[in-house]
Amino acid sequence: MFGSFSASVPSTGVVYNYLESTLVQKGFVKCYDQPYSHYTSSADLNACAGSEFVFVGAKSSSNANVFSIGAFGASVNVFKNTYSTSQAYYDAVGGAYWYRYPGWSFGFASSSSVNLNSCDYNNPDCSHRLCFHLDQNSGGYRAGCSVGLNGDSTWRKVIYKSSLPTCGVQYDYKESDLIQKGYVKCYEQPYSHATSSASLAACSGSEYVFVGAKTSIGASSFAIGAFGVTSNVFKNTYEQTKAVLDAGGAYWYRYPGWSFGFASSSTVNLNSCDYNNPDCASRMCWHLDQYVGGYRAGCTVGLNSDSTWTKVIYSGKNLPTCSPVAVPSCGVLYNYPENALIQKSFTKCYDQPYSHATTSADLANCMGSSLVFVGAKSSSGSNTFALGAFGVSSNVLKTTSSATQASIDDGGAYWYRYPGWSFGFASSSSLNLNSCDYNNQDCSHRLCFHLDQNVGGYRAGCSVGLNGDSTWRKVIYKGNYLNSCSPDIMASVESEHTTASKGQ
Repeated sequence: MFGSFSASVPSTGVVYNYLESTLVQKGFVKCYDQPYSHYTSSADLNACAGSEFVFVGAKSSSNANVFSIGAFGASVNVFKNTYSTSQAYYDAVGGAYWYRYPGWSFGFASSSSVNLNSCDYNNPDCSHRLCFHLDQNSGGYRAGCSVGLNGDSTWRKVIYKSSLPTCGVQYDYKESDLIQKGYVKCYEQPYSHATSSASLAACSGSEYVFVGAKTSIGASSFAIGAFGVTSNVFKNTYEQTKAVLDAGGAYWYRYPGWSFGFASSSTVNLNSCDYNNPDCASRMCWHLDQYVGGYRAGCTVGLNSDSTWTKVIYSGKNLPTCSPVAVPSCGVLYNYPENALIQKSFTKCYDQPYSHATTSADLANCMGSSLVFVGAKSSSGSNTFALGAFGVSSNVLKTTSSATQASIDDGGAYWYRYPGWSFGFASSSSLNLNSCDYNNQDCSHRLCFHLDQNVGGYRAGCSVGLNGDSTWRKVIYKGNYLNSCSPDIMASVESEHTTASKGQ
């Protein structure tokens, strides 16, 4: 059965008679629970899209304590629009095949073959299929081989989402916060110590772990660290180039005889520790099961013999708390160089022409880091953003429901995300969504993308009506650290972090 919620769990596929209490114990929270007669909408699904993982299932009644049928999956895959009537798409996290066809249906099967008309009428392997009508004046339709449930008020459609915060890689995290949360230290050694698999095993007795590095044993905070589900963090990966995403938002690897560590992306270069230098600030690596210590804490590398830097692991039974995200109040920025983002270890997660129809799944793909930068370029060849803004991911990407008011973020811009309408920012709280922001006051400070519609657009500053424009670009970057709004200052700071020799 499904042991814990993470991208590295076994691909269980479709599950049956699954205890609802197990979801609760694993930290999942209910985000949708309606009878089959209820008309499921895209807004209902979007309300469940803010976490890394979801469980979608059907119960025979509100009193049932088990799901007759269900499946786990990564939110970004489960809620992605598919627009195919005959093919569902594989999610490697949970092992099921998913489809979401707005105006038709949403569901899963144990194979890629479906027959949407408008729900899945396929009967081969009927026990492995679930389908909800979507964005129609109709409920239903199926829970396994039980079909024709459009008007059924007893069967229940239910979605849970994971509640483990997707903190990502953490910086300057206070050790006292771990202790207050009930975490217990299980490993602490200088970087010169040769870490072994036995050292990791001593930390495997609780649900969660925090792995980090301090500049010295007496330091009160971790220079770098990350939370994760213990069973996933310590799982052997045996991959030299790929780390695996955990629900905590970091990507982990453990290669016995080589190394153990994490990064902010899946790309690593183990030889035997991670030598990758892109996003160096977001990488941590310890040699494992070798006669050598080290190796890296962020951009500080070659620590094999260092007796000052300290390797630390804490274990705990409670959900972690992400460190507060600090971001300068930059406001709306203009002519911002794209290479300044790259130099600061931000990575691109969305880049499409304005004619592209932006979806909530596109935005979900940009979750998992502390910060985001959203901007517009006049063309794919442009090296600057005509306008853009930084913000804290959890604020920028949260759902709003006002057509007239945006919410201030620490980054200095005002943001909105109205599923089925639009997503964007302004330099003030005043909006006029219909369905994008038509407000022309301070037009140069406004950006708006239509969201979850079959239309692109709409504006980049005072340039409006870009719904069909294939030259202007909509771009989002994600990252974890920003010390200044000025690209010149950012570049100079980055240049100070020169990388040491790769020799071990």
